Amino acid sequence: MTYGQPALTLGQTLWLLSPELVLLLASLLILGLDALRPRREGKWRAHHVALAGLSGALIATISLWGCHARVLHVLSCDNFALVIKMFALVTIGLVVLLSDAYLRSHSFHEDVGARFPRPYALLLFSALVICLLGAAANLIVILLSCACLSLVACILTIYLRDDRRSTEAAIKYFVYSAALAAVMLYGMSWLYGATGSTDLGAIAVALAESESVLRPVVLPALIMLLVGLACLVAAAPFHQWAPDAYEGAPIPVAAFLSVGPALAGFAFGACIADRAAGGSGEPDGGLAGVTNGVGSADDDGGQSGGAVADEHQATTGLLQHRPDWLRSHRRRGRVGGRGDGDAAPPGGLRAG
Repeated sequence: MTYGQPALTLGQTLWLLSPELVLLLASLLILGLDALRPRREGKWRAHHVALAGLSGALIATISLWGCHARVLHVLSCDNFALVIKMFALVTIGLVVLLSDAYLRSHSFHEDVGARFPRPYALLLFSALVICLLGAAANLIVILLSCACLSLVACILTIYLRDDRRSTEAAIKYFVYSAALAAVMLYGMSWLYGATGSTDLGAIAVALAESESVLRPVVLPALIMLLVGLACLVAAAPFHQWAPDAYEGAPIPVAAFLSVGPALAGFAFGACIADRAAGGSGEPDGGLAGVTNGVGSADDDGGQSGGAVADEHQATTGLLQHRPDWLRSHRRRGRVGGRGDGDAAPPGGLRAG
């Protein structure tokens, strides 16, 4: 189903946003019931409400398959966004199932028991943020989604606030998340200053029209975006927060941290590559042209390139003959060296 360029009606907009709305209503319902229920009535099944909300959001996501529309000018409803939403809902559902037994085993602590249903609401919020990140078509939405996901993950990490390891892990996670947001914000502001827009499609068009002029300006912004992405997914060398966070966080939260930010980072990178690079309509347009042009900026070195190719071909030929020479020496039992009567390896290579 394709709505095209005309403005969507209210019903169409609500339908396209139905997975996010279901998650929002389910999380608010959990918080509302937690605030209104009497303490003496005991624990109610909060994880059932969370699973029901995730199931409803998954059904709504499947019903949107095949839609291609821009929602509120900052979100994109397409098959890629729907796949990200499905993965996020299934992942959070598994974490909810793991969380029930863990929370009940720690509910004898008064402080934990009083906050028993709230992690489920936070998990639903995290699923909502990942869904928004997968559908983001604007830099502002991407930045806010990453910041909200980091904040929710930090709160979940410090859920057992009487545990010193959880406190230390949450502080480190918060510091690295703040650095992530600062670096990403600076890179996005740089990209906005170069192109004059925060919309990924408009950025692709601007880069396609004046790629040679903007390439030196956009490359630092891309580097800063990659730094923020690496910190989000705990990629080296920006993974220092991961060991402490995994060790100090509760077990279900550690399971979430191992999957949730990675899925969000994949959605972030794919949004930039697909909607900003592919928005220009050319395979090498937009950001794809900028990144592909880095290796081909100097095209006047044809002779040197040919020499490098010839040297690579010669080296490949020598390496192809090396295993045969080694096997012959293994049969004679002299792999480590050669006598005076032994033949030298081809191309002057020596066994070491």
